[in-house]
Amino acid sequence: VSDCGGTEEVKRFISNCSDGWLYEPSEQALKLLRKYLFVSVVSDDRIETAIPNVFKTYDYVLQSESALAYCGLMDYRTKTGITRPVVVIADYSPADEADKISGWMGMPKEDFLRMI
Repeated sequence: VSDCGGTEEVKRFISNCSDGWLYEPSEQALKLLRKYLFVSVVSDDRIETAIPNVFKTYDYVLQSESALAYCGLMDYRTKTGITRPVVVIADYSPADEADKISGWMGMPKEDFLRMI
């Protein structure tokens, strides 16, 4: 928001958010946001398939929010052709979702927990 609209736009954004209102960017900010932001819609099914696929390919287990970010990144790379390195940071462990993720990976929960 700062890069697209400056400090006044940021003040308006913060004020709207803190008051529980909907933030609507100014015309100038919206024009720049549209130019520089990328939006991807990722389904639950795609997350469920991304987690085992990433594990098979990279030997790394994502949790569901990281899988969401990963899928969005793959969409971005496909659309733009830009493949520079990125870091996706998780705020919790896949162990916190062991029931779901072990099912998606087709293994018993106990085996999944031992593996990670």
